Amino acid sequence: MMMLQNILQINSGDLLRIGRKALYSILDEVIFKLFSTPSPVIRSTATKLLLLMAESHQEILILLRQSTCYKGLRSLLSKQETGTEFSQELRQLIGLLSPTVYQEVEEQKLHQAACLIQAYWKGFQTRKRLKKLPYAVIALQRSFRSKRSKMLLEINRQKEEEDLKLQLQLQRQRAMRLSRELQLSMLEIVHPGQVEKLYREMEEKSALIIQKHWRGYRERKNFHQQRQSLIEYKAAVTLQRAALKFLAKCRKKKKLFAPWRGLQELTDAHRVELKKQVDDYVRRHL
Repeated sequence: MMMLQNILQINSGDLLRIGRKALYSILDEVIFKLFSTPSPVIRSTATKLLLLMAESHQEILILLRQSTCYKGLRSLLSKQETGTEFSQELRQLIGLLSPTVYQEVEEQKLHQAACLIQAYWKGFQTRKRLKKLPYAVIALQRSFRSKRSKMLLEINRQKEEEDLKLQLQLQRQRAMRLSRELQLSMLEIVHPGQVEKLYREMEEKSALIIQKHWRGYRERKNFHQQRQSLIEYKAAVTLQRAALKFLAKCRKKKKLFAPWRGLQELTDAHRVELKKQVDDYVRRHL
């Protein structure tokens, strides 16, 4: 047992590498020495060895707690003498085998397993993010370049539009200046007595052009208004037709599924008239 205790103190993992039968044999031998030997030294060594095995490996503690082979082990340990020099180790061993301590050990084991799973999961997530990081950086750079190119295109387009507006304004001003110069040159050519007549003709032409544009604008506006009114009228007619069809279907369903009210009661006059018709029929056919 001293050799086994030294092995556990040096490398406790070697104990779990042996087979299950050999482990049962070692536990049986240690428990047998604990209960059958009158020597307090051997009993102390067996108690310390059993406590060391239970504290070192959760599997051995579960085996001592749940296996049917060691079902009454805790009660037998409780009956041992408490005044001996190894009573402290004995109480620790009994405490480990008690249900509350076992439950705490199980909870601790579950907590350690949960921590291990979380650590593996966090490591996996971190490795996954690190693996995707270059692609994310590339995508971010691509998005930034795309936005920057779109912004530059928009700036260039606005600049071109402003340049075009400025050119059109300059062309318009140049055309107006040329037109005025032409008018002045024509006025210089025209005889002074015909200037007023020329002005009048120009005013009439300008008035005709303005009236033509105004009539065109008014007709287009009226056409759009009439078109909108026509669309609304057609939509209203379509809605009315659909509503009338729906109401007709509802009335038809009411007539089909109306409850039967029975026959109307015969009045005396109606009964006399029916009897008269029956008598006439019998008289004609007999």
